[in-house]
Amino acid sequence: MAYDNDTNTSSSTNPDVGGYGGIGASRDLDFMFILPTGDVWQGETHQLEDGTWVTGSSLSKNSVVVAKVKLIPEFPNEGLVGRSEIFTQVFSKLKDWAVSSENSVSNINARLAKYEQTLSEMDSVLDLSFDKIIDFVRTTKMHKEEAGQGQINDFNLNFILDPANSTEANGRIESISYIHQESDEVYIYNGHVDTGLVNPGIDKLDTAALRLDMVSRTQAPVADSINSILLNSHLAPGFNGKIKVVLSQTTTISSIKLPLVEGATINGIILDGEELLEYTTVENTHRFRPMNINTIELLMTYISPVPFVSYITNDLQEDLLGNPQSDQIALDPPVYAKTSLDVGPLNITAISYKPEKEFELGPYQVKAGSLRSISINPQEVLDGYTNLSAHFNYKIEVAGSEYELSPWNREGNSPRIYYVNSGISDSVKTELASEHNVGFIDTNSPELEFKLKIKLMRPEAQHITPLLKGITVNYSTSLDGGYNG
Repeated sequence: MAYDNDTNTSSSTNPDVGGYGGIGASRDLDFMFILPTGDVWQGETHQLEDGTWVTGSSLSKNSVVVAKVKLIPEFPNEGLVGRSEIFTQVFSKLKDWAVSSENSVSNINARLAKYEQTLSEMDSVLDLSFDKIIDFVRTTKMHKEEAGQGQINDFNLNFILDPANSTEANGRIESISYIHQESDEVYIYNGHVDTGLVNPGIDKLDTAALRLDMVSRTQAPVADSINSILLNSHLAPGFNGKIKVVLSQTTTISSIKLPLVEGATINGIILDGEELLEYTTVENTHRFRPMNINTIELLMTYISPVPFVSYITNDLQEDLLGNPQSDQIALDPPVYAKTSLDVGPLNITAISYKPEKEFELGPYQVKAGSLRSISINPQEVLDGYTNLSAHFNYKIEVAGSEYELSPWNREGNSPRIYYVNSGISDSVKTELASEHNVGFIDTNSPELEFKLKIKLMRPEAQHITPLLKGITVNYSTSLDGGYNG
């Protein structure tokens, strides 16, 4: 049995109270406006058809009823008393204002509690994001050089070929659902269950990124009277099943992209009931040979329950899960935990790539001395292919000339390291070149910068692209010794 969340949300208004205090500008008139708090309202006012006065230049959800009174109150003549009608009207208004204000304060407090929980969660997310940003900045492109030895880390390049043809199949999606693998009951809340924020749910995964909270019990002890209104104590603690996509008609596809929260994994792909055995996965995108299919099943696992405080009504009659209200009873220690899955948007395409593409990196500047040697260590991805030289090509450009360069971390047909303006003899150069796969560049002038040129070449299968995730460049300068002499 599966549960889903109630998307009803409560709302409250905040009065347009503007500025108030003394009588001020109202002294120019023979009347003034009084707020339910007893303070003088000095802002704009508007009279409704029934004669009631409200704050603001026009009626809105933030308008508050005000009383229009004379600046100098009228009293009965000496020896007379006021009529009961006056007192009835005054105290009736006070009662209405008091009830209205009490309800407004209650709604505001409840909403503030939601905001406080949301801000707390956002604060944690921002801290995590900030740490990731700092780590990204540190690792994306680092250039350090010391005592004639330099290194450049240019990560997160993610170079791929340009698409030749791309046909999106999202328009043919008929339904998207989550099917749990085990027999346990599941409760999936479409949004942030502890704050009440909601989203459309997994059937809209093709149009938006979503938060799905899988709710389970923590086994914290509770009284029988409370336990009877809570969710089943044997709910599944996380996601262990499949996301099933049904298409409206047979469609050719070769690529499925589904971003997932860190820690969640796609364990397998089933197309029309048969497991897909040959596919590549890069950056949340699964690529395979073009196939005509009607259904897609993505096997997924993510179990990471985190306890959170929930609420029940004061009369112990209703569980407020997904609709937290701070003026109710907080269940602390928490009786519920949530596994929060950030997922999507889903994208299904039939794609083919162009045969090749060239990229250029640099120019990279030598910080001290002049360039003497250079080698590279790229991060190449092309699953199922061993002859990477046929799909990744590198050149170094020094003083306007280009030289073929093989990566230091694999075999290749070109030198794996170049020495620039080396002072050793030609005979030694020839020996090193033949025996140690070394190249030499002579420009007869100090070189202070260089570039890298990269060429990606597609294999025969048109739906696959090589991927260059990043590259490390190691170099030395004239401040170093060895063959650089």
